[in-house]
Amino acid sequence: MNDKIFQLICKILDSDLGRQEKTEIVKFYLLPRNTPVKPIIELPDEEQINALGPVDQPSAHDLKRKANPKMAGEEDAMRGTLHGVVEGTGK
Repeated sequence: MNDKIFQLICKILDSDLGRQEKTEIVKFYLLPRNTPVKPIIELPDEEQINALGPVDQPSAHDLKRKANPKMAGEEDAMRGTLHGVVEGTGK
């Protein structure tokens, strides 16, 4: 630990912050980066956690539909005509 971080931690501990805030700040500076324990400062927001997920790859058929808009239009028209009549056509 270098001298600047040590002085910062001493000033934080001497400050008027609450005990929990002091603990979290000291954890942030003293824990090694590869530890499984993360201080609250490093925890991601819930929005960031919800944004993470698997990457969806398009199927071969989706790529063909994208390359051929006429075929996609015909399939959509058939799907609209047969919606509810044939099982599995309604998306």
